[in-house]
This record gives sequence, C-alpha cells and structure tokens, in this order.
Amino acid sequence: MKGERTNDLPVKSQTRSRINSRSESNRNGARLAKACGELHISVRTYERWVKDGEIQLDQRPTAKRPIPKNKLSEEERTEILTVVKQDE
Repeated sequence: MKGERTNDLPVKSQTRSRINSRSESNRNGARLAKACGELHISVRTYERWVKDGEIQLDQRPTAKRPIPKNKLSEEERTEILTVVKQDE
C-alpha cells in the first residue's frame, strides 16, 4: 500500500521476480555483471540484496545511526523557536 512502510527491499515486485530469475540464471552459468546491467543495478547492489540465494530484508530501518555532532541541544532548540515565534 502507498505510504505504508514494510521491512522489505525497496524494489518493485517485478524487479524482485527478475532478481529471482537472475539468481537461477547465475546458477545455470549466466554472467552476473551483464544480468545486473539489464536490471539497472550494480553487482554490489545485487550482492547486498541476495545472500545464500535468498533476497534479504531491508536492514535500513533497523540500522544504528550515530547522533550528529552538530545536533542542537534542547535548550538551543527552544531558544531558536522562541526567537522565530516572536512578533516583529
């Protein structure tokens, strides 16, 4: 559904189907780089998406992200909002 987040690869089902058939072709001796070119993805993207012959879940939603060094403190944020909301 549109707007709904799922823990799934960010690819259309048609592309997913092509990746699955690509995996089968590779097992039958086809060249990976050429097939990835036809899918408009890099070989590295294919390698990240497919492990042990299975399409992997998207790991981005669960990735640990560091707090930016330039993140405003709550005090700084409050001060900025106070100034911005003042009448001229």
